[in-house]
Amino acid sequence: MKALRRALLLAGLAGAMTLALAADSPDAPSEPQGDMRDLTALGPPEWPPAMVNGYAKLGWEHLAYFKFNESMFGVPPNKREDFVANQIPDDVKKWDGRKVVITGYMLPFKLEKGLASEFLLQRNTLGCCFGIPLAMPDWVEVKLKTPMKANLNTPITITGVLRVGPVFASGGELIAIYEMVPEKAEFSKP
Repeated sequence: MKALRRALLLAGLAGAMTLALAADSPDAPSEPQGDMRDLTALGPPEWPPAMVNGYAKLGWEHLAYFKFNESMFGVPPNKREDFVANQIPDDVKKWDGRKVVITGYMLPFKLEKGLASEFLLQRNTLGCCFGIPLAMPDWVEVKLKTPMKANLNTPITITGVLRVGPVFASGGELIAIYEMVPEKAEFSKP
């Protein structure tokens, strides 16, 4: 336990030193660059999105451009589904039940012998380990019919029907607003 605490402390100090050195750099921006999760700066998403073999190729600019309040504090259990659904913009809700292609990064949460059967498809790798936490619109819960080898560092493309709406765990916790059981899942070729 002491070794873990010491390693975390050293990692934190190294990160702080890197930030301090970067701030003193002549190339460092003088103003904060804003919320790195905010995709609204990219402008409106390409419309209509490109089609690939009858599937809409959705980018994260189509799914993760809006602010989302994940806190359910004070929301009665019988109002939680509406609370979540009302935050999802109509132009995102229209993807519910549609055939789509989405590319992101795997963060497995159900693994057996190195094979993932359930994972979060994330827009980037920052949701794993260190970095800026991802918001609920930044991932899709994926449940595979056939488990596949886990790989956190290579982009993976998921093809199938997208479901848009609140996904709750058995204990009532909100775990996603997007989910897919893909027809196809494949990693990008290096």
